[in-house]
Amino acid sequence: MGSCVFNRGFALEILQVYSGPPVIVYKFRHWGYMESPYKGHAATGELIQFIAIGIFTLENEKIVKAEFFFDPSDVLTGLIKGPELDGSAKGAASSCPIGKLA
Repeated sequence: MGSCVFNRGFALEILQVYSGPPVIVYKFRHWGYMESPYKGHAATGELIQFIAIGIFTLENEKIVKAEFFFDPSDVLTGLIKGPELDGSAKGAASSCPIGKLA
């Protein structure tokens, strides 16, 4: 399934909603299993996750602004946890949106 680090997907789970429209504030968990190399580091198969706060601002029932607050090191630390590989896997995550974090 492509060259994404999270071959089975990077799921999103809404944990709590704090306010309703027109400004929706919520806490969510984003998670998946690292199953492919990331920037020269071997896959670990481990769960990688982070907890974040999201804010959607709505106008006329459409999202006009989206904000997300999280610590990117929660994801990146897990992605570089595996042993370094030779140069053959350095660009493996290039088509994966997670690869754009670093």
